[in-house]
Amino acid sequence: MKPVPTKAYIDVERKADELGLSVPDAVWIVPTNFERMKSVGEAMYDADYDLVVKLLRSASLPYSLLKSTNRTYPKLVQQSFELAALPLLIFTRDVLESRPEIISRVLCILLDHFRDRSRNDPGKDKNSVKCHIVKEDEEGYVRADYEGPVEGLKDFIEGLK
Repeated sequence: MKPVPTKAYIDVERKADELGLSVPDAVWIVPTNFERMKSVGEAMYDADYDLVVKLLRSASLPYSLLKSTNRTYPKLVQQSFELAALPLLIFTRDVLESRPEIISRVLCILLDHFRDRSRNDPGKDKNSVKCHIVKEDEEGYVRADYEGPVEGLKDFIEGLK
């Protein structure tokens, strides 16, 4: 399996500090615009944010969200029924060291969900997933992006290992 191309990403800990947040020891589900945010009030989640939270919770996988009392964050409107737009998922080195299989588990759960959802869909050839993953390695944070058919998500998962 060939590795997934990645690109350098901002220092997540520094950005979190600027926003008055602490980096959790779980999969961090952050707004897609995290990199550009100047304040927590600017948070904007992709449409399928709630779905990701539900799937991780049902699989008993550790996840963390932006913390704010009695505040809901806006979600981008789904542009198309055929496109699943997922929030940005961040995996810190602490999480990866304590649970190295977590990227595969999280993405496999999402893959299974989208496969099941599209299995009986007559327009399944048009269905696609948009996914952004940030992971910390020895040199800092790197970002990998996937946008394409549900079936291609499996190769993306394998390439991230």
